Amino acid sequence: MTVPPFPRRSALAKFKIVDGEAMIVYTGDPASTHVLNPVGTRIWELLDGGRQAADLAAQIAAEFEVAPEIADRDVHEFLEALGAAAMIEAGSGGDHEHRSA
Repeated sequence: MTVPPFPRRSALAKFKIVDGEAMIVYTGDPASTHVLNPVGTRIWELLDGGRQAADLAAQIAAEFEVAPEIADRDVHEFLEALGAAAMIEAGSGGDHEHRSA
């Protein structure tokens, strides 16, 4: 799966944030569980379907004080991994949906 222009969390991915780390249960086929580090957790929180990957990378660069090109690369790699695991889907842009467990 390619990364959608406005990625959002899959409706099949339920999550809870504990001690700054997202604990995700993906209920699709195959079901899986994931624990994200603080940077991955922040990206996950921002996946509301209203931001493009470049917007996510800019926010991560600012919040974690990392070079924009590094944030851009890391965000794209993370989104590709989430896409391959079917944990993201296409948002409609500007629809800032917030879902959690």
